[in-house]
Amino acid sequence: MRHDEIAAVEGLRQYLLSKGMRVEPREDGEDPPDFYLTVEGERFAVEVTNLIDEIEAKGADIPRLSYTNSVHKLASDIEKESRKAETLKGHYVLWVNGPFDDFAQFRKHIKSKSMAFLEQTKNTSPEDGEYLLAADETGAILTTCFPDQTPEYLQGVSAVFCSISKKENSPDRLSLVITSPQFTDWEKEIELDACRLLQRSISAKCDKLKDITSRRILLLPDLSRFMDIKVYQKCVGKLHGLENFHSIFVSDAGGATVSIHGPW
Repeated sequence: MRHDEIAAVEGLRQYLLSKGMRVEPREDGEDPPDFYLTVEGERFAVEVTNLIDEIEAKGADIPRLSYTNSVHKLASDIEKESRKAETLKGHYVLWVNGPFDDFAQFRKHIKSKSMAFLEQTKNTSPEDGEYLLAADETGAILTTCFPDQTPEYLQGVSAVFCSISKKENSPDRLSLVITSPQFTDWEKEIELDACRLLQRSISAKCDKLKDITSRRILLLPDLSRFMDIKVYQKCVGKLHGLENFHSIFVSDAGGATVSIHGPW
């Protein structure tokens, strides 16, 4: 199993222990299942699969996790190289609002502009500038760097895709903030989104585990970092195929675990 799956398994074990249950060390499975877990003397078949949402960018579906990993890698590269160049002098915030078309194309551009901005502002106060990657009302991409003065936001800008700004003179670090207009209007849509993800995983695993005779547990790590995993509990009563599993759990990247279905 991958590192993230092992973390999810440990999160499940801690969850069950917190309920006062006896949990024995896991046993490797035959894939399927991924492993066996004996709880209160009963041996369960446990299947682990990541809940990876999809986002639409440039007319094609890509894993949301792949996009966020790309953005995190960009921020990490900027911080690492600016430390090496001794230009990271203060607390900077890189803000990315996406996904947006041609992120791969603009990645190098964002990096080079950000590195230039760090060089130009390393000895200045936090109020002295901001770099923007934006689009005008026609959708054309605009890039502007303000190394010497506080920018006045451009007239005609319809969307800002990313920015880097200096917030404090210390500590020397780069923070990353990821937002998205596609992901922030969740009051009406997040529950549908979460339930769709759960149903897809449940349906796929029902077929995969059809020959397993042991009672089954489905463990679903959500590594997207975009939503509180408790939202999945709102899907109870809206899902099909639950009768094929003794229990279903969702965990986050930190190992926190919630029960979606079952007696635990």
